[in-house]
Amino acid sequence: MARRRGSIREFQETLARKLAAQAQATPARWLLAQAGQSTYALPLAQTAGVVHEFQVAPVPWAPAAYRGVANVRGDLYDVIDLAAAVGIERTPVTQNARLVLLATQVANRCALLVRQVIGLRHDEDLLQDESWQDRQTGRQVSSLDVTEVLTRAAAQFEENRS
Repeated sequence: MARRRGSIREFQETLARKLAAQAQATPARWLLAQAGQSTYALPLAQTAGVVHEFQVAPVPWAPAAYRGVANVRGDLYDVIDLAAAVGIERTPVTQNARLVLLATQVANRCALLVRQVIGLRHDEDLLQDESWQDRQTGRQVSSLDVTEVLTRAAAQFEENRS
């Protein structure tokens, strides 16, 4: 069985073309997640990862938006329920539920509990007229300011304390 061997030069040229095409591709900028029946676009730069398997330990006397703490790779993360923080019903912890870990520049060891993660999107994947729409799923999408969500959750916590 003889295998066709191209020249090293052809291999280098092919590899260079592939690398150039990859460098020109725009990276995804949004993480789409569902909270309640609504879909939100989280800036990817404000996220650090998604956790599929987790357990949340509840904290007594905490407001609805603060679901508790979760052990993620040996570190404790505060878990904020995205749906409850934006005024929707609390997110049930089901098989599809996920924790979206927030980047440390946004909040240290904090995660958002979402009903499900839909996927990554580029700017061109979202029709950005008056309201956003995901071209792949047809869902209406709302842009999410993560720091605003955390501010709302903190306000609920302060109200609960008084």
